[in-house]
Amino acid sequence: IVVAVVPANITRVRDSQAIQLVQATGKEAMTLGVLAKADLAHDHRYKQRKHETPYWQLEQRLAGTADDMVPLPNGWVAVKNRDTLVEEEESSGLQESAATEREWFAQEAKIGGEQCGIDALLGKIDGLFTNHIKSTWVPVAIAQLEQESATIAAQIDEL
Repeated sequence: IVVAVVPANITRVRDSQAIQLVQATGKEAMTLGVLAKADLAHDHRYKQRKHETPYWQLEQRLAGTADDMVPLPNGWVAVKNRDTLVEEEESSGLQESAATEREWFAQEAKIGGEQCGIDALLGKIDGLFTNHIKSTWVPVAIAQLEQESATIAAQIDEL
């Protein structure tokens, strides 16, 4: 599983080093994209550009309609980084930070929860690991157990 982290305020996502590396190695199918620093993706001239929200580009990127995006089968998640210069954010715990982040996405960016925040990122990573384990480790473990069971059954029959 590859987690490609790209700043949300980058000019073109497809030009980021992370995405170029993913494409160069052909790992798109196993990659989850993360748009970090979503709070910095604010377009101050959104009205002049005839958009309804200052986070229009972030919204388009998460919807997959932005022309600078590389489609990833595992999708994209946006996260807001904690501001280490703001004492309240720096000293807050993980639960409090996640709640602050959820509130920010709901109020400022007005983007849905399944693609936004650390909770969404953790959920996606958990799902990817679960699927990976089910498809790789579980079949091998079952085959080994069946083989050992057959060996033990044969030994019991010999007794």
